[in-house]
Amino acid sequence: MTQSDTVNRRIVVAKRPLGELDDTTLRLETGDLTMRGFIVFDDFGHLYPEFQSQMAAWVEAGKVAYREEMITGLERAPAAFVGLLRGEAFGKRVVHLDD
Repeated sequence: MTQSDTVNRRIVVAKRPLGELDDTTLRLETGDLTMRGFIVFDDFGHLYPEFQSQMAAWVEAGKVAYREEMITGLERAPAAFVGLLRGEAFGKRVVHLDD
């Protein structure tokens, strides 16, 4: 690889559940590497209206499906939160307060 082949490459690092952090080691070995995080709305916020419009159309057309887990009762909220941190949730986890 030439130097021009390695300029401006991107690495995606996904956060793991808290229980896995101790077992996860990320080792980057290179001569010249800069790793910078980003915040979606800071870097891509100007694209959100277009994304929202397109995503809504895809969901309505059935091209994109999402999962939502409903947990009922404020007393179950602490366990729901801990489960979220442990990676037990998939999709959106919602705690519905009793009426």
